[in-house]
Amino acid sequence: DIEAMAVQSNYKIIKWYEDHGQTGTESSKRKEFQKLLVDAKSKTFSAVLLSEQSRMSREDIFDCMQHWRKFRDAGVAIVTCQRGELNFDNLGGVITAIVDQYGARDESIKLAHRVASGQRLKVQQGQRIGGRVFAYDRELYDEKGKLVRRVNYQERFRKHVTWRSKLVPTDESAAVEAVRWAFKETTLGTSVQKIVLEFNNRNLKTVCGGKFTFQTINTLLRNPVYAGTLRIGHYARGKFSRVAEDGIMRSKMRMKRSFHRSFSVAFRESWTIADQNGHIDRQPDICLVA
Repeated sequence: DIEAMAVQSNYKIIKWYEDHGQTGTESSKRKEFQKLLVDAKSKTFSAVLLSEQSRMSREDIFDCMQHWRKFRDAGVAIVTCQRGELNFDNLGGVITAIVDQYGARDESIKLAHRVASGQRLKVQQGQRIGGRVFAYDRELYDEKGKLVRRVNYQERFRKHVTWRSKLVPTDESAAVEAVRWAFKETTLGTSVQKIVLEFNNRNLKTVCGGKFTFQTINTLLRNPVYAGTLRIGHYARGKFSRVAEDGIMRSKMRMKRSFHRSFSVAFRESWTIADQNGHIDRQPDICLVA
């Protein structure tokens, strides 16, 4: 516990630096960490207290060494609840810090591989990974395959990690018919902007409860989910491991085909016509279910 260590070591805590929800592998994107470096350089404090070394950074050893040097040059000590003060004045202290840093980095890499592996398995099983989809509710099933809950497409709900989900058409017929109408109109050459106006005139709301815009309708018309196809890896962001290592991964989704089957032909035709009319920026790797 940092506060207990501060009392025991006669330190007075003057400020907390916390980067909530930020990866420790990219310090340049951590605003609070950057403030910490600036304050250290201006000698605002004499020591940085950490629960463990990895709380400061999970970066590569050579990148982390640059941070250590800045603290050392500023005369700021790095103290952890796990090992006490990091000692860079002798070889043993340096080796210990390097070994711990390597372990922190390695743990992040292994965690990334495990997460990607789990997501890859879900994709192969036809489970969708992503946010809410307009006009599609989610049916949640427990480990035994029993239906536990149905979540509306506008509702935020985090399912249990062991539960599985399946997309089903919402009971709101207005939303379902609007999507069907949008794909049909696109095949007739109707512009995205006109579809936006029609959705808002029908008083429909996005999954977040707001008004429809060019971007939201454009995204809806480009979404292969409406044709029952799962695509992942198009926007690859993994630093250490990606779900689709060799590019884009596709599979058929676990969903009720009675709903999306009617979209397939319209979806394919809408892409062809919209591409010709310049209404939509076509994705060359889109995959459609015939």
